[in-house]
Amino acid sequence: MHIYSIDVETGANLTDLSFAQSNDYSATFSPDGKYLSFISDRAGNYRHLFIIKANGQGLIQLTEGKFNVYSAS
Repeated sequence: MHIYSIDVETGANLTDLSFAQSNDYSATFSPDGKYLSFISDRAGNYRHLFIIKANGQGLIQLTEGKFNVYSAS
């Protein structure tokens, strides 16, 4: 699964924010709308928490280890 953004007023500018061959889940915007947190298995066998800027730049993995994260909120 991928995470996309789109201009809701025009339906234009469909952008893939996840850009990886992974499963991404539970996307949640930060209160200020600048960041998106989500769960992904892109780092291996476990699901971890990531954040990325709303424009798709600056991906940061926030958790690591042999466990699964189930919520990005």
